[in-house]
Amino acid sequence: MHLFFNFYWVSRLHYKFWGNVLGSLTLPHCNDYLLKLFRAHSLVVYRLPQEVYRKRQKAAIKTAKRKGRRARLSYLKFLKYSFFMTNVPADVWPKEALGTLYRLRWQVELTFKHWKSLFCIDLLKGTRPERIRCLLYGRLIVILTVQRLLALAARQAENEGRELSFDKAIQWLLRQDRFLKAFVARQFDTLMRKLLGNLRRLLKAKRKRRTTRQLIAQQVGYLDSFSDSSEELDNGLAAGSYA
Repeated sequence: MHLFFNFYWVSRLHYKFWGNVLGSLTLPHCNDYLLKLFRAHSLVVYRLPQEVYRKRQKAAIKTAKRKGRRARLSYLKFLKYSFFMTNVPADVWPKEALGTLYRLRWQVELTFKHWKSLFCIDLLKGTRPERIRCLLYGRLIVILTVQRLLALAARQAENEGRELSFDKAIQWLLRQDRFLKAFVARQFDTLMRKLLGNLRRLLKAKRKRRTTRQLIAQQVGYLDSFSDSSEELDNGLAAGSYA
């Protein structure tokens, strides 16, 4: 566990953690394991708003029914809470907003999804190590270049109070071989000007709720992030327990 001490991390604990991991340990080892685990890290638990966990419970019951089984009562009770384990000190990031920070995980997953669907980074033809390395490095260079272009476009969109749709922007770059032609001719300045000229067509639809980036930048509390109001929810935060 000392490997985790060189950087900050946040992990969400799922139902299987309590059932499979802890349940597989014998009682003496389990107590020793939990003692070391909670001494080195912080367990942060949120009791979710009623409308949130009711929605989750309905989804769980529907999924279980579709699979021909019944949802466990213990699991339905578990859905009333969100469990997080972290080594981030409270003076670095407030515990009330720790769950909000975890929302970045979905943004990371979307990034990898784009890399797979648009750049086929998961499909490498051939068996020779040299060929595989060339294909992999080549696609990573393309991805880094595209990400740089998108970052510049996203900054411009943010200055205008809007949010760039990375999916629309990537599709625009790939359409008519715009990116390929600019890459071969090394005309990224021209490509960037065209991209900014079409920026309004590549924006996300306007929305009232704040973006994940805004929620994290403002350190909005996890419970408050479920609604875009500034009113505090009465469900509260329980840190260091899961009862």
